[in-house]
Amino acid sequence: MKRWEAEANGVKVSPHFSLKEFECPCCRAVIVQPRLIEALQALREALGEPLPIWSGYRCPSFNSRIGGHPRSRHMIGAAADVPAGRWGIEALEGLARELGLSTIPYPDRGFVHLEIDLDIDK
Repeated sequence: MKRWEAEANGVKVSPHFSLKEFECPCCRAVIVQPRLIEALQALREALGEPLPIWSGYRCPSFNSRIGGHPRSRHMIGAAADVPAGRWGIEALEGLARELGLSTIPYPDRGFVHLEIDLDIDK
């Protein structure tokens, strides 16, 4: 796991994503797993258009403040929430799963939670 400081958040971490997209909204800290970036990049390429990151890393304080799960993958840089957009929840979720991401759909809120499995899960 790598933690970047806010000054470096403009750095591109893949052809279509920068660290800034993953930073915590309250403190601008960033932790993001390289495998998550790789999976999101593959998803973005499969979609053929931008894939906004609505929520990436969350520091424990921010996660608690918004009512996030106490062991949220967002706090270890292994999750991101993305809008379903014109693809729709089911199509986005299906494609994400084909690419190896675990998903939790939020149809009432219009987004899909995407996360990677880590070796610590096994």
